[in-house]
Amino acid sequence: MVFVQEPGIFLALILIQSLNMKLYRSLCTRRHKFVSLTIVTLVLLTLKYSQNPVDIYLNKRANHDCELTARDYLNGDKEGGWIEVDKSRDLSGCPVKWPDFVDTGNPNSPGERGQPFIFGQADLTREERRQREADFKNHYFDEWVSRKIAVHRSLPDVRSNKCLDRAYGELPAASIVINFCNEEWSVLLRTLHSILDRTPGHLLKEIVLIDDFSTSDYLKLPLEVYLQPMTKVRLIRTTQRLGLIAARNLGSKLASGEILVFLDSHIECFQGWIEPLLSPIVEDDKTVVFPIIPPIDVHTFGIHLTDRVLLGSLSLNTLQFTWMADSDRPVSSGDYYVESPTMPGGLYAVSRSWFSKLGLYDPQLVGWGGENIEMSLKTWMCGGSLKTSACSRVAHIYRDRSPVTWPNQQETTRRNSYRVAEVWMDNYKHYFYERNAYNMGNIGDVTERLELRRSLRCQTFEWYLDNVLPEVKKEVLESDVFNGQIKNVLTGQCLHAGVAGSQLRLEPCVVDSTSQVWRLEKNGKIWCMNSLLGYKMSNVVSKKLYAVEIFTNKLPSKLPVITWDYSSNQTLLSKESNMCLDVDTSTRKAIVADCANSLSQQWKWQTRDEFRAIHKKRKLSINWD
Repeated sequence: MVFVQEPGIFLALILIQSLNMKLYRSLCTRRHKFVSLTIVTLVLLTLKYSQNPVDIYLNKRANHDCELTARDYLNGDKEGGWIEVDKSRDLSGCPVKWPDFVDTGNPNSPGERGQPFIFGQADLTREERRQREADFKNHYFDEWVSRKIAVHRSLPDVRSNKCLDRAYGELPAASIVINFCNEEWSVLLRTLHSILDRTPGHLLKEIVLIDDFSTSDYLKLPLEVYLQPMTKVRLIRTTQRLGLIAARNLGSKLASGEILVFLDSHIECFQGWIEPLLSPIVEDDKTVVFPIIPPIDVHTFGIHLTDRVLLGSLSLNTLQFTWMADSDRPVSSGDYYVESPTMPGGLYAVSRSWFSKLGLYDPQLVGWGGENIEMSLKTWMCGGSLKTSACSRVAHIYRDRSPVTWPNQQETTRRNSYRVAEVWMDNYKHYFYERNAYNMGNIGDVTERLELRRSLRCQTFEWYLDNVLPEVKKEVLESDVFNGQIKNVLTGQCLHAGVAGSQLRLEPCVVDSTSQVWRLEKNGKIWCMNSLLGYKMSNVVSKKLYAVEIFTNKLPSKLPVITWDYSSNQTLLSKESNMCLDVDTSTRKAIVADCANSLSQQWKWQTRDEFRAIHKKRKLSINWD
């Protein structure tokens, strides 16, 4: 008996056996050629499409079918939604065209030693200038400049003497995990070469490169051909878009090193970058370490070198990472490592065992956003520590916006942050919730994450503030009680922020409107979301009525600081102009005017307790205890 393992072949045999002899003889006659061709075609199609698309891909590659693109096998969905590219096959005969890039430069080449390169506009035609400006929007950095700078460009060794003299003991080889989606060619290559060129071979186990469902043609066969000689680079392709968080979780599972180093795909490593990241983890595997991160300019690709060791902080109102002011916690220049309350999250090292014990990233965090805060909080609260290294530098391209889109990214990020707050922040989560008027939406079930926290016997968020981030605890204790809607006594309508920079209006009060949640800080500043309540100082000189404007806090040095006093008679007084917040009833616009104690200048402002009590009645699916 013959056992046929291939379902296609088995089905083909059944089809042939089912033919009666008369039909079988007709296959050879001219009169039944059409029938013959039809049946043979059916058999061949059955054979072809019964195979797994991944197997088809591998078979064609083995036959040097260079026309096959990566997209042809992305449908080969195995368990886990990914496939590792087979680097054992011979692609030497495959003709590919790589995008323009410079491999190696000389000391006078553009961008060498991290210097900025100014692209000469005079060297370009009008059409080329127009195209260059358009191409900037592809990745939100000047890819024309990047293509002029060698992917093996030199960088200065800026380590201090104390760092150069520091001896490291025996260190394990690390797995570096990098995920990307449609990254620009020269930037991706510069990332890889900076790692390979400046990482001692015995400390690099592998680079796990996760292609998160890229669509750019140059990241298909051309990338596979380019990576062929790089024996320590593994290329993993996902079968659907995962997003940064899920892609990093996947990379951590596929990596084999004792220590994981997560990096973005638009970085450049400096000499001696990896040893300072690995050493503390060898001493204590619950330590998480991140480097000094000099910024790479998006226009010139110049690297801003600095010796400053910056520490991470956290805003309770936004649940976003911020850099701590130097005055809050001075850093000694003699320290090799400094404990940091939070980290930016793009670049850091962690032991694989500790990352796994902490439950990786929350698998229900989607896309990106909030994952660095989750990692920071649970590292500290569950018995670990987070440090920045004064001797490790990895430059990074910081952009005003990401070229990689995700459906409803703003809402997705907010949902992620709500999950982090619900699991890790205890009752302090309300400082974040109230800023968004408790618009939580569906954050999913957090039972498993709460059980993880319980099983690890993690500390409370109060402990975190007391022992790790007392600066924020101080802000909370000193914050004013007013937080909520500001209702005009005359009109019964609420102050509505609208779009940042636009004139303020009064609108009907809506309990869950994020544009109507105002908070008064101890210093007299009034905030709504990320915007300050203010006006142009020049407008009040003539004592005429001028519209109050909302200014964003992105450029605080260019804006006047407007502070307010909320008095017992319910007026809002501008301390700088000694004028009061008023309303033009004909236009519903908020204005400043000479104080007259009129009803139009009286405002009922909710206290924080009143605001929370109102939203508690909405019976939201959160724990209020």
